[in-house]
Amino acid sequence: MLTYAIGFIQNTQIASFFLIFVLMAIKDRTNRSIRWLAYTYTAGLMACLLQFASPYLPTWASTGLSMVAAPIGFACIHACIVDFVGRGRNTRWIPVAFVVVSLPFCLLWSDPAHYGRILTIIDFVLTLVPPLTAWLLLTARDSETLWPRRTLAAFLLLYAAVECSRVIVYVATGKTADLSAPWIEIASGMVYVISCSVLPLAIIWMMNARLHAHMERQMISDPLTQLLNRRGLQNAGEVELARYRRSNQDFAVVVMDIDHFKRLNDTFGHPGGDTVLCAISALLRSQLRTSDTIGRLGGEEFVLMLPSQSRVTLFRSETPTPTSPPASASPSRTAAKTSPGRRSSTKPTLRSTPPSAPAATSLCSTRKTLPPPRKPSPLPLTPASFQTSIHLSPVFPCPPVPR
Repeated sequence: MLTYAIGFIQNTQIASFFLIFVLMAIKDRTNRSIRWLAYTYTAGLMACLLQFASPYLPTWASTGLSMVAAPIGFACIHACIVDFVGRGRNTRWIPVAFVVVSLPFCLLWSDPAHYGRILTIIDFVLTLVPPLTAWLLLTARDSETLWPRRTLAAFLLLYAAVECSRVIVYVATGKTADLSAPWIEIASGMVYVISCSVLPLAIIWMMNARLHAHMERQMISDPLTQLLNRRGLQNAGEVELARYRRSNQDFAVVVMDIDHFKRLNDTFGHPGGDTVLCAISALLRSQLRTSDTIGRLGGEEFVLMLPSQSRVTLFRSETPTPTSPPASASPSRTAAKTSPGRRSSTKPTLRSTPPSAPAATSLCSTRKTLPPPRKPSPLPLTPASFQTSIHLSPVFPCPPVPR
């Protein structure tokens, strides 16, 4: 009676999730993970229909094909995880090979006399495939989906342990678990019912966690340069100020903009200006430390936050341009510096950029001097002879204003 109740609940769950994932796959045709989930529950639904029509079908169809549906479903789940984590593509053939090898046995031993054998073969396949999928989940380096991956991997390992216990019982006693170990049969039935809900819900949890993290990154990043935007800079600034108050170390802020940027946009159009912004962003990222923060304040303005820096040393790299004046990124708006014991901000001051600045200017000795930037390569603009030159003028740290 309990076996029939578990089967009825499991078949109802399979039919419900089949309908949900098929509709989701039709709605979002680009999501391959959802598509594999739809394939998984399609295989489960076909097994349910074959069992329901067993009085009218031969045993090789009603028993053999329905038994192999579970390995097919776990092979589809493995392919779903491979597409989701983006690794382990060479392992797709392993669950498929298990299905191909077990299919002839299920068709040949579909009579009731060999039912225990094919059931043990399927249990053995289900003992090997879920740990492989769990290994992919546990070795992925996606921190955004850490907890859903761990939850799904733990359940897959539990599922494999239950299937392994069924195999051990048959090898030791020569009988299936429902005849020799009823408690294992009850435990496996509960795991089967729970798996029909836990597996898809955990995968949806992973997708939702990744989507949520992606939306958070979009909220704090500039879509053109992939730097922090104003909101991201505000959040990073609060973190840096809190660290400054806690550690009482030096902290410098540099605000820079690109000279003659409007003229560059008027000459080469907005695509040319976007290319210059991306090139300057890449150059600044390559010259900063991993502990530094860089963001685009708006337009052609950039902000650098340099923790543990009492002096700022910037360099100037010149490249003559025959068709237009150089686009220069000069920190001519604000250069603020804090010192231990004086936790106050400074007012913005306007400083001019001397036209005859040397190629590399250092105002004073620093604890860590930034290396000079590499010579920028020509940008793919029209005309082709245009080349961006980035001028970084010396930064004079403003003295802190005491309270």
